[in-house]
Amino acid sequence: AVIALTGHREQLGAIAELTPEGQRQLDALGRRATIDALRVHLLEHFERVSLPRRWRFPAGLPYNERGKLPLDALQSLFDEAAAP
Repeated sequence: AVIALTGHREQLGAIAELTPEGQRQLDALGRRATIDALRVHLLEHFERVSLPRRWRFPAGLPYNERGKLPLDALQSLFDEAAAP
């Protein structure tokens, strides 16, 4: 999921539930290298200005009982207290 984050300036935030292979890459290469690899891939399809600036990799996406991703639950992943 990608959401618009408001604050000092607007940014895009990406929330990605990694596959087991993606989690292994995150563990082996680290957060920065994993994000860089994702950005390189996305640059093949999108302009740099439209890429997410902030990233979160929760163990699972916060679906509600209706199977939807509530915006407030996604935004809460970017609260400063929850930031890695």
